[in-house]
Amino acid sequence: EAGTSLQERMERLSTFVHRHRLDWPIVLKPDIGERGLGVRFAADAEAAREYLERAGYDVIAQAQVGGAEFGVFYYRLPGEEQGRIFAVTEKHLPEVTGDGVLTLEQLILTDDRSVSSARFFLRQHADRLDWVPFLGQKVALTLLGTHSRGALFTDGARLVTPALEAAIDRVSQGHRGFYFGRYDLRAAGAEMLMAGGPFTVLE
Repeated sequence: EAGTSLQERMERLSTFVHRHRLDWPIVLKPDIGERGLGVRFAADAEAAREYLERAGYDVIAQAQVGGAEFGVFYYRLPGEEQGRIFAVTEKHLPEVTGDGVLTLEQLILTDDRSVSSARFFLRQHADRLDWVPFLGQKVALTLLGTHSRGALFTDGARLVTPALEAAIDRVSQGHRGFYFGRYDLRAAGAEMLMAGGPFTVLE
């Protein structure tokens, strides 16, 4: 919470990490965020301390979750027993593929998608821009599924199944008074999402 001492923030974070038996990195982000602004993947406790020392706002800590990311839009009219999914988006995070010749910097600057966010990506990967990924090696440029970080969103209507709707409805009805909203989810893949999970709710 804003106004809490750095020591107390670190103690709360340590309790969270140990209680849930989490490994670093840990995701730290503003309680009220926008388009990935202020999100940090803290590699260790020292990185977390540096972030919290500068964060003059309420902060949420989360485990880092792997897998494919999806946006699921849900609604349930008051009085209806079951809600529905009215849209799903698949989020394709930006990446480049090595050819065994070009450096990471060159791959970023010659890729049709990543070049538009090159300034950000070059800062993010400043410590390894001279690295040459091997032929066919895929290199993720960011872990955030947001437009502002170069993610591509595509229509995922094909992913809506009765099993997924039932799973999202169970989550939604567990929150009294919730009728409309969007979930950011991660699952092992599209097939796992269509089967109703398991998946992890990010937001």
